[in-house]
Amino acid sequence: MAGNKADEFFGFGAWNEGGGCDEKVLVEEPSMSQYILYRLAINESLQDIIKECVFLRRKIPNFVCVNVRARDGKGFFKQQKGHSACFARIVAGAEAADNIAKEFHHRMIVDGAKIAFFMQNEDIYMRRCIELARKGEAGAPPNPMVGAVIVADRRVIGEGYHVRCGGPHAEVNAIGSVSDADRGLLKRSTLYVSLEPCAHYGKTPPCAELIIRMGIPRVVIGCQDPFARVQGRGINMLREAGVEVVVGVMEEECRYLNRRFITFHEKRRPFITLKWAQSRDGYIDHWRTPDDGEAPAQLSTPHSQIAVHHLRARHQAILVGHHTLTLDCPQLTVRAWAERELVRVVLGRVEEGELPAGWQAFADTETLLQSLWRQGVQSLLVEGGLRTLQTFIDGGLWDAAQAELSEVVLGSGVPAPRMPRGVETKLVSCFGAKFLLWDNN
Repeated sequence: MAGNKADEFFGFGAWNEGGGCDEKVLVEEPSMSQYILYRLAINESLQDIIKECVFLRRKIPNFVCVNVRARDGKGFFKQQKGHSACFARIVAGAEAADNIAKEFHHRMIVDGAKIAFFMQNEDIYMRRCIELARKGEAGAPPNPMVGAVIVADRRVIGEGYHVRCGGPHAEVNAIGSVSDADRGLLKRSTLYVSLEPCAHYGKTPPCAELIIRMGIPRVVIGCQDPFARVQGRGINMLREAGVEVVVGVMEEECRYLNRRFITFHEKRRPFITLKWAQSRDGYIDHWRTPDDGEAPAQLSTPHSQIAVHHLRARHQAILVGHHTLTLDCPQLTVRAWAERELVRVVLGRVEEGELPAGWQAFADTETLLQSLWRQGVQSLLVEGGLRTLQTFIDGGLWDAAQAELSEVVLGSGVPAPRMPRGVETKLVSCFGAKFLLWDNN
């Protein structure tokens, strides 16, 4: 049946099996004279969606709300998992539903059933921008990750992202992806972009100038660029040229995407991530001295090491304390994930001849962070011992923290750092290992 096929396509499963519902009696399978509308809401309550459906029912002939359910999306909407998603499956008369669908973003036919799905405002395209932007995680830094989508007549005609630093920006790649057949649509299109288009000449020309030259009449921006040479200048350039500009769609998510870049420019220091591994009974190592010659406690596994090296690869610099340097002389590489060099840093007073070639040493955190900021280092991963980690925690000098939770029991040793109360935590699994995450940004 067409409706069931559509449900399958969107990954909703059988709608008549449990779940919240504002109708006691479910309608029969919709005919070709009807539309199925899928209403997707992010961070809205189930009751809000039900109220909206009740309002629509009063206004639209032959309108039936089949089911409203709060659930994680799968299938087409799998990227919405963990975002408090609510879905409504609605059936309405074709003419009335077509009028609704015209106001929203996507319509299609799935096995003969007319389908429309829609979200509040313009979230669906901005969510796609964020999804595209993440593809530049390895190549874009120290530039921000940016994604762009071009929509005309409720159809995506182009999209792109910033692939690598020094290369074309997301807007350029999105415009370049538009086919010859669709080039004429640019003059009545909307460009969605996760970060404000640049307005200055750097390694590439200003994106705002290109948008104006292409005649794109409307631009929707996720968040303003905090970089001093942009900071609203791109928005102003577009508006002065007569372009309609909307700013702040999914702003929190867009800022979070580039939290390292934004922290660097707004706080004038690197984004700081703390990382350690702890035993099942809460220790990060045995008590050791350089004279013991004892190896560190083995708390990571080959699989969890991949996750740790991926974390390292997302930072520009990595730091240990002087005690860790003298005990272990760590390599601090990303060999299990990628071939790239990190800026390697030691915190503490280092004697002449102790510092490995190419490393930097700093006596205190203030000097350290000022120097890294002047060097343009946007992100710092701290992998020190207890004293080093606790110094950053107690000083409020951290934005994120990650503890690998090992199954190994040590019985005694160096305790794990003490995290402040009230900071939100999240337990995740990656490569078969469990990690506890803190977010302070």
